[in-house]
Amino acid sequence: MKVLLIIVGFMFWNAYATFAISQTSGWVLITPPKEALRVVDGQRYFQEQPIERWSYRSAYDTAESCERQKDLLLQRNAEIIKRFMEQKEQGGALQISLDAQWYIGHYRCVPYELWWSKQK
Repeated sequence: MKVLLIIVGFMFWNAYATFAISQTSGWVLITPPKEALRVVDGQRYFQEQPIERWSYRSAYDTAESCERQKDLLLQRNAEIIKRFMEQKEQGGALQISLDAQWYIGHYRCVPYELWWSKQK
């Protein structure tokens, strides 16, 4: 009986959460799918992908606050890269941070309704 109550409770909560989220407005920071980013002969390329393949990262009330968060992520990663450069780190950690910086640069802020309508 307890298991049944837990399952029913979860179903109602999931339905409520989905409805509540779908009724909100605002902006979301989304990340491209990994396959959108290609490296050919050492050169990085971004291959455009449909928005329904992008992933949700976080939500904001305004486009400005969303863009500020994206800029903050870029700034924090740039600080990590700077520390690696100061330490003369030439290994994998530096390369991962450089790749992350390029990837974060392709994040997008879009209206929530646009992103959500493509997820259905």
